[in-house]
Amino acid sequence: MYLLTEDESKGYFKNLKISDSLTDYKNLCMENDKEISIPYPKVQNMNQLSNVLVDSARYSEWHLLLLTSWWIFPSSEDANLYYSFQKYHGGTKPYYEMPGHLFMNHEIKELATLITICCANLYDAIVISQLNISRIHLSHDEFVDVYTKENSIIEDLKKYHD
Repeated sequence: MYLLTEDESKGYFKNLKISDSLTDYKNLCMENDKEISIPYPKVQNMNQLSNVLVDSARYSEWHLLLLTSWWIFPSSEDANLYYSFQKYHGGTKPYYEMPGHLFMNHEIKELATLITICCANLYDAIVISQLNISRIHLSHDEFVDVYTKENSIIEDLKKYHD
């Protein structure tokens, strides 16, 4: 995992022709995409959902998770959990300095773990991947939006939808 600044992260968005507006998440939806919005599952099912979310991107060379908001509900945030994860992967910077997290293909499980941490801490984040099969928005309002052209991804995610 590599930590990136916001500007470095936006370069990946531009390369995929995705808007780098970090406040209008509807810009993640591309022509002919389907969208599914899923409420966060119970804690015991969150890791399973995180693994399903990253499964569609398993063939991409890289994956980028960009934190877009944090510290929204300070009483719900366990920053130590995030920093322990970051430190384990060699990171030493605060997330406001390096909000981008670049994972290589062999680190797909680590990406799933960070998605779980973001959900638990109620961080807003965007996940994109090199093949651009789907784009993911994690919300502090406890839902995840997925934008994709792949029907199979939508079908896999429907079991998590109320």
